[in-house]
Amino acid sequence: YSLGYASGMNAYAQDPDGCRRREALEVLKGVGGVDAAGRIKRVADDSKEVAAVKAVLPRILRAARQEVSHLLSACEETAARDGCSDSLRSEYDALQLAKVQLDSWREDGFLVVDVNTPNAFVSALVPRMIFIHRGLFQAHRFSEGDIAVGSRVAVPDELGFAICVCTGLLESQLQVRWVDGSES
Repeated sequence: YSLGYASGMNAYAQDPDGCRRREALEVLKGVGGVDAAGRIKRVADDSKEVAAVKAVLPRILRAARQEVSHLLSACEETAARDGCSDSLRSEYDALQLAKVQLDSWREDGFLVVDVNTPNAFVSALVPRMIFIHRGLFQAHRFSEGDIAVGSRVAVPDELGFAICVCTGLLESQLQVRWVDGSES
């Protein structure tokens, strides 16, 4: 283990960008993001999908940084008021790590790949990189039988996804009831 770890650290120190590319390639092979010639199925930089991520990711990163700062402050206030328990210390340390990672995450830390499944993920093998499938941007037209009335569905909203209840279809558009009871 130690020899493998040392070898990997040495390789990364000599060529960090090359190591990052190789790890990204390995991650993408597992999700169909590499073609038969071994090239990443990258979506063009001038595509509407890449433009959407470039518009949204900075806002997500800013919000995540603000939330971590807020949570760190809350931990500090709790420690000052009640003392620092082991669980509070553990939470604080995890938040500090998240802060360091978020502070070093660049706004171009994403890759949109030409894979039709609706998915986006991060991998520990390639830190500070979001892999986004093109299928996440494709609208689905529903038809009778696709989903049962009363089924729970995940619906995208401003903050991510919300769990809603299907109330029916109207011109191939899914009609849902939000948890608060409003219709959409």
